[in-house]
Amino acid sequence: MNTLYRWAAKSPNYINAFGLLYGLRLLFAIERSVPKKSPQLNQYNVPGQAGPIYLRKTISDHSIFWQCIVQRQYDMFRFPQGNRLMSVYRNLLEKDIRPLIIDCGGNIGMATLDLARLFPEALIYVIEPDIENFEILKKISPPWATA
Repeated sequence: MNTLYRWAAKSPNYINAFGLLYGLRLLFAIERSVPKKSPQLNQYNVPGQAGPIYLRKTISDHSIFWQCIVQRQYDMFRFPQGNRLMSVYRNLLEKDIRPLIIDCGGNIGMATLDLARLFPEALIYVIEPDIENFEILKKISPPWATA
């Protein structure tokens, strides 16, 4: 019953973020009962992402996917400051200055993916002290990124 309730509660968010077909497919693939810790790593192709997303079969990875990718909690354009930030970003690019973004505590890189999508010309440094998270973070890095 718990899984059925979770699917019903979260399905509108998945459908809104990815459309009916992909939204339901990701919902049923990702929103399952998962343990706190697991070495199992799954790969998901998510609409709007340049490459696959990797999640361990853990509560923390699935939660961060829900927060960053489905709910888009870091979408700064819901706020008036978002437009100002984009204006500053464009002004820097016009002056041939490459913007720098530092993601401290990057976890497995879900917020970093969103930042890279929003600010493709920016140089993004990600700091993640947990080695297991960092190994997953390296998997989702674009080909031009270095670890």
